[in-house]
Order: sequence, then structure tokens, then C-alpha cells
Amino acid sequence: MVSRLIFGEYDLFSCITLLVTGGRAFVLLQNLLVEMDDNEIAEEGVTNPLDLFVNECNDLDAEVRISSIKKLATVAVALDAEKTRTELMPYLEDLTESIYNDDEILMNLAEQLVHFVPFVGGIEHVESVLCVLEKLAAVEENIVREKAIESLKKISEELNDDDLEHKFVPLVFGMTESEWFTSKCSSPSLLTVCYPRVSDEIRAEIRRVFELLCKDESPLVRRSFGGKLGDFIKVLELQYLKEQFIPISETFSKDEQDSVRLLAVDISLNVALRLTQEEVDELVVNTITELSCDSSWRVRYQVANKICEIQTAFGHDLTRKYLVLIYQNLINDAEPQVREASAKCIVRFCELLQETHQANRKDEDDQLDPVILQQIFPLIQTLDQDNNPDVKEALSSVITAICPLLGLENTKLLLLPLITASLMNDSSRVKENIISNLNNIISVIGLADIADTVLQIIVDLVNNSASVWRTRRNLIVTINYIAKHSGSDYFDTHLKPLYQKLLNDGVYAVRKTAPLILPILIKNFGFEWAKGSILTNIWLFAEHKHYLYRYVCLFCIDELVSPTLEAKCVEENRLRYLQQLIGKDDENIRIFLNTLRKLNNRLQRKFKQEWVKNTIEATQNELIPEDDIKKYTEDTINMFVTGNNLSILSVRSEDVLIDDVYLEGLLELAVGKFFDVLKRLAEDPVENVQSLVGRTLMRIRDLCTALDSDFQSEQIKVFLMDECESEEEKEISDDNKSMEEEMLEILDEKLKA
Repeated sequence: MVSRLIFGEYDLFSCITLLVTGGRAFVLLQNLLVEMDDNEIAEEGVTNPLDLFVNECNDLDAEVRISSIKKLATVAVALDAEKTRTELMPYLEDLTESIYNDDEILMNLAEQLVHFVPFVGGIEHVESVLCVLEKLAAVEENIVREKAIESLKKISEELNDDDLEHKFVPLVFGMTESEWFTSKCSSPSLLTVCYPRVSDEIRAEIRRVFELLCKDESPLVRRSFGGKLGDFIKVLELQYLKEQFIPISETFSKDEQDSVRLLAVDISLNVALRLTQEEVDELVVNTITELSCDSSWRVRYQVANKICEIQTAFGHDLTRKYLVLIYQNLINDAEPQVREASAKCIVRFCELLQETHQANRKDEDDQLDPVILQQIFPLIQTLDQDNNPDVKEALSSVITAICPLLGLENTKLLLLPLITASLMNDSSRVKENIISNLNNIISVIGLADIADTVLQIIVDLVNNSASVWRTRRNLIVTINYIAKHSGSDYFDTHLKPLYQKLLNDGVYAVRKTAPLILPILIKNFGFEWAKGSILTNIWLFAEHKHYLYRYVCLFCIDELVSPTLEAKCVEENRLRYLQQLIGKDDENIRIFLNTLRKLNNRLQRKFKQEWVKNTIEATQNELIPEDDIKKYTEDTINMFVTGNNLSILSVRSEDVLIDDVYLEGLLELAVGKFFDVLKRLAEDPVENVQSLVGRTLMRIRDLCTALDSDFQSEQIKVFLMDECESEEEKEISDDNKSMEEEMLEILDEKLKA
């Protein structure tokens, strides 16, 4: 029983103990083991659970060794607290030295030990756990050290201040005094954790040790302490920051190793966040200026990458006095990596300039910060003419976001010529970046000034088989933006052929993603438009000679019935689609809701047909997981969130005033055309097509069920009570007639079979 409990079928105990850091489950499990008599243990031929653990730790199979480490808590429970301290923990301490090259086992060991304090007898015996973690924190492999440090931090949170000072801090000081660099590299984050909770005397010692090791002869130690100095500065008293650690930050900026010097950027940034503007001018500006001109491009790159954070720390006046010039130099840097990092930050830099300008301006008529137009926009023009393609791509990924900031006139006068030239002359990647973010431009200047150029680019990208398929996939975002601002006539004339090509694309992911915008288009233009325009072409896919293209018809129906981009309904709200209608006493709304109810009832009766039941049943019996569209869309879905009304199926009271409501049109289409198409595809010779038909039918059924739930709610029943009573007999008659017709159809099918 002991062997099965620890390593066999009763792994539930392992699950329990891993979740427990002390309490009833721990006590109950230990009592269970105590109640086992020696005869039970003897029957198993095992005298000590530790022997089983040792045997598995020495197994040649790495998976067995890892599994044994993961069951370490179970072994500790099988032993008592004293044996865990005196036998298991010494063995683990030796194990860290004997398997120093087995990183995965050591990492798992460090992860398990975070739960071990209750198993050794509580906080008073915590040293036995800390000693093992101290050895793991000295291992050369970085991932093992990080896991050990993480466990040490969590254990420190369980200690009170007195235990921390007397049991934990001495261990950390011991690590800082180690001869081997790895222990020293693990100590700075632990010193930072201890500092706020210890006495003034210990704090002074921590500051001394931190300062000393920041100047260590080993670059690895200096780099480790420099990387954590920013966190230490956040908890440091302002007095000691100015007296003791600002000089240290200057020392880092002059280090002979560029890997250490680049850390000075973050250090200076954290220092600046603690000081006043006058103190930043006096103590930090010179350091940042020197780093921005450093001989190593990696250091300059770090300054460029953090330029917006530095801008926040510098504030309004120092940014305009010093930082704009520093930024100009970085954009004109000789290294393309530095220019690329600078280009990615340029829009955010302008936004922060405008925010501080608005907060400090006195002239209410002065809308845009003059610094943006006079000093920053020429830098955008410089980057636009850069010879390095990576720099131009970086600029194109952000440049359209500056349009709302510049406003209508400046966008047309200054930015539009740059964007138009980039669309006509640059690489496909630059074009994709601009096209994907076109809504930023359209929302400011409209479509007229850029429509022809954009349309030509979309045509080129769609028709160019050499273009990257992700570019073609992301074009659906642009097509949706243009359609939203141009109307159905423009879509039919210019965009419909392009959209049709995306639905017919040679790459499966493009065909899978293209139907995403179909519900949005129909929500905006109406089902009457769709029936005479785009849906006619979609039904043709059901007859395509290649089964992978017959999928497209099913993808489109899936999106119409259950839009991926539909805003999620509040779970507590039972009325998913009709909530906004029932609060108003309007005869038109009653008529509309009755129409929906009848359509939904007709649709529900469709599911009584034999072929529908058989198809759904066959699909439910399959073990094939559903194909998640998010695997193919990647970040495309996120592009739709801004500027789109994604409440597609829900009906608002103002929607009832128009004749073409999405939900009503969908139900009419489902009752008619959907089932005709699905029936044909359910008889498809390819089983995968039949399976997808079953999934589509289940989506339609889910919609029916949700609507029926809405209509069964007390609020809807009360709202429609009069109409329900007056039309009850007529509805029953219609139902019977409909059922008779459907039975005849079923009999006819069977006779033909």
C-alpha cells in the first residue's frame, strides 16, 4: 500500500499535498499513514518510503527521476516531520551536488521545495529547506537559479520580521560572501526583498554589501547587481539614494563592459522617478546624455528603446530642454538598430509631448504642441527616407497612429503625401503595416483622398501570388474599414471581387479568416443587400469540385449564426439578444418579437427532420476536436475591436424601426436557404464535410435554444401576453399544417431512398 500510495495508482495524495501548505488535509493524510501498522508495510517489502524515492532518483530513465521529484511532497508526508528533516533533507542537499548537470530535475526540486515548510515541522525548522534552496541558487544553470530564488522569495513572505532577520538574512549574506560567482548573482533580488522588513543596522549592512558588489571585479556579478539595482532603488530611502547610490549609477555608466553600461539606462530612469525635476537636471541628465552618445550601439539602442519612459521621468521642461535633442541624435544614429528602435517610439513620444503641452499651456487656441511640427515631424520625414528597410518597416507600423494627434489639416498637408508615397513605392511589408492600420487615417480625413491609392494596393496584394499569405489575410480588416466608410454600392463595385478572391484564396488560413467580416458587412448593409449581392456567390462554394473549398460555405454560415467577433454577453443576463426591447411599450416591438418567435419555432421544427438528427448524432459521436479559428486569425481579431460595433445578433429598439434587422433576416435565411445548402452538403461523399455540417447544425440549434430561452423568460411573456393569447389557436393550426408538410417531405425522402 505504501508503494502504491507514493508512486502508484493513488497519486491523488500527491495532488492534495502539493496544494497544501499546512492544515486539515495535511493532518488527515499523515494520520492515515500513522494508522497503517507494520504488517501492512512489511507485506509490501518496504521498510522506508525514502528507499523507494532514492531508487527512483537513481533510475537511468530521466522521466522516472523527474516523476519522483514531483512526488517529493508525498514522500515527506509518508515520513514524519523529524525524519523529513534528518533523512530526506540531507539526502536532497547531497542530491543537488551529485546531479548538478541534470537541470530539469534541479528545477523541479526548487519548485517543489516552496511547499516544504509544513513538512519539516513549520517555520521553526525552516533552515533545513533554506539550505537546499541555497545550494540550488548556486547552480550554474540560470533557469534553476531563478526557480530557487522564486521559491526563496515565497518562503520569505511566510516568515515574520523577526524570523526573516534571524533565519533568512544570514543565509543571503552568506550567498554574497561566497567565492563562487553564481551565489553572488542570486543574492541581489533577495537583498531587495529583505530590506524593507529589517532593522536599521541590518539595512546599513545590506546597503554596504550592495554597494560593494556593484563594484565587484567580476562583470557577471556587476551585471547581476546592476540589473536589480533599479528594484532596490524603489525601496531605498531618498537620503541614501542621493548620498550612496547615485554615484554608483554613474559608475555603471562608465563601466568598461558595454553589457554593464547599458544597465545604467534603467538605473538612471529609476533614480529620476524618485527625484524632483531640479534634482533630475542636476544628477541624471548628464548620465543619460552620455549614454545616448556611448561608443557601443547596444547602449544607445537601450536609450532609444526607453526614450518614452525617460520622457515621463524628465517631465515637460527637461524634455524640451534636453531630451528632444537626444532623440534627434538617436534618429540620425549610424546604426540601423538604433534608428529602428527610435522609429517605433516616435508616435508615443509625440503623444507624451502633447499631453504635457496641454497640461502646461496657457493659450487655449494653441491646439498642437509646436515642438511636434517644428522638431519631431522633420524626423519622421528623415526616417521615411531611410535606406534601411527595417527602419522603414518600424516607422510604417506606427505612423498612422499619429493622424488623430495631427488633425485633419496637418494630416492632409504633411502626412498623407508620405503615406501615399510609401504605399506606391515601398516593400510589401510597409504596405501591409499601413493598410492594416488604415482606420487611423480614414477616421481623420475620410476615404476620398486616399481611396484610389489604397484600392490599387489591395488589388496588387490580392492578385500577387508571391505576397505573404498573412498580408492577404489581414486585408479583410482594411476591406471592412473601407466598406464601413463607403457604403454598399462602393463595396459591390470595387471590393466585392477582392473579397471573393480572399474567400477563394489558395491558403486555408485565409479562407478560414475571410468570413469573419461577413456578419459585420450584413449588419451594416442589411440582409436584403446580402441576398442580392454577396450570398449568391457564397452558396456556389457548396458545389465546388474541391472539398476544402466547399468548407467555405460552412465557414460563412457558422459566422453568420455565431459571429466570432460578437461582443460577449453578460452571463448573468438571461436575455441574450432581446434585453433592450422589452422596456418600451411599443406596438412595433410586439409585432417584431412575435415575428421572431414564429421564425424561431419554424426553425426548431427543422431539427425534427431525420437527416438533421442523423447528421448531428454522427458528429456528436466523433472524437475530432473543433477547429479553433483563433489558430488561423492570430492577431487579426484584435484589429476589429477598435471602431466597430460588434454587437451583431442583439437587437436594439431603434433597429426595429428599419425593415432589415439582422436577427430577423438570419432566421428567415436559416429556415430557407441554410437547410437547403446543408442538406446537400450532408450528402457529400467526403466525411469531413459531413462532420462540419453537423457542427454547423449544432450552432444553429444553439442559437434557437438561446432565443427560445429569451422568449420563455417572464419579462418577454408578460410583454407579449395579449398577442400570445389572441394568436394561440392560429399558431397551433399553423404548427399542425407545418408538421404535416414536413412529414410528407420525410415520407417522400424515404420513398426515394
